[in-house]
Amino acid sequence: MKKMDLTEFNKIGFPDVTKCEALFDGFRDGLFQAEYSPNCKRSIKIQLDIKPESGGGFEQRFFHLGHPGDGAANSRLMIELRSKTDGFWYLDVYYSNGEKGQALIDENRLYPHGQWYTLEIDVTEKGISGYIDGKIECRSEEVPFRPLPFPGLSLGVRQNQVSWYKGGLRNLSIGEVNER
Repeated sequence: MKKMDLTEFNKIGFPDVTKCEALFDGFRDGLFQAEYSPNCKRSIKIQLDIKPESGGGFEQRFFHLGHPGDGAANSRLMIELRSKTDGFWYLDVYYSNGEKGQALIDENRLYPHGQWYTLEIDVTEKGISGYIDGKIECRSEEVPFRPLPFPGLSLGVRQNQVSWYKGGLRNLSIGEVNER
């Protein structure tokens, strides 16, 4: 796993950034690496901590890797949340391998804002698995891993600068699933 240095990202807005942590305002703060490519050939694992805060939009993307466009033909991995007005959120993971895409979401699995959570997203030839604090959150065998052919990584917002995230993000690592 490669631990990402968040100070190496280009900023949009004024996110508060250290080497391993960033705070986003939910309106105009984001981090970008246009040429980033994870170089994962067999699988991909994303690990990070998030601390969603109340007051942001309903749909908040805090991780977008790969193609910035829509549609299953555009290979990408996006991790986002849906923020409810009652102080809770739920996870939404989307992966497209260039032929088929799938969203994994369960609006009944709610978590309170204002706390740190550890997320892990694994995509292998067997499909997608998502974990929150080490417990399985979502799983599907519908879309197997294929290397992402398009570079680009954004944090705190989708690459086309919509769906801004309000909260903290820290300890981002990216690598192959079998790396320990």
